[in-house]
Amino acid sequence: MTANVRAVLLLSVAAVACTGQSRNASSNVADSITTKPSPIDAADTTLQVVLERGPCYGRCPVYRVSVYGNGRVTFVGKQFVDSMGTRTHLVAPAAVRALIDAIRATPFSTIDTAFTMGSAACGQYIADLPMATLSAKVGGVMRRVQRDPGCQKAPRFLKTLEATVDTVTKTAMWTTYTKVGAE
Repeated sequence: MTANVRAVLLLSVAAVACTGQSRNASSNVADSITTKPSPIDAADTTLQVVLERGPCYGRCPVYRVSVYGNGRVTFVGKQFVDSMGTRTHLVAPAAVRALIDAIRATPFSTIDTAFTMGSAACGQYIADLPMATLSAKVGGVMRRVQRDPGCQKAPRFLKTLEATVDTVTKTAMWTTYTKVGAE
């Protein structure tokens, strides 16, 4: 089995693992927001994964989401999100482990750390797309990789991992943005 196939399978596992709650996330938003630590695997509180999404010239959601080994998720909404400020909730620790396994199944720990305009790894560039920065604990060391979607040479698996982080951490409950009076 190739590394790419294995990564896709692990990403699927991560997506399945995080769907333990109702399929209708909006109906459980109030129930899922908490500040209590998870009783399951409470000893593993180390930071595992952070995803930061930056601004664009339009209405791109700007936020930072962090997920810890015990399933605690911290979301900080900054701009063009429904929930501004800090929000927390819990996901299954197994979903966090599956996410880490999915990251480890990719070349995340060996690729360039910057796929940004002007970097050698960028290639052809298309402007005005929001920057994403993915940080993950790999082999006990936190590694940070910036990806500007305008960089045509950025590995596709980075975008997939970013989407998986959003799925596992359930950021959609906070990022859907509807501005009153918007055209």
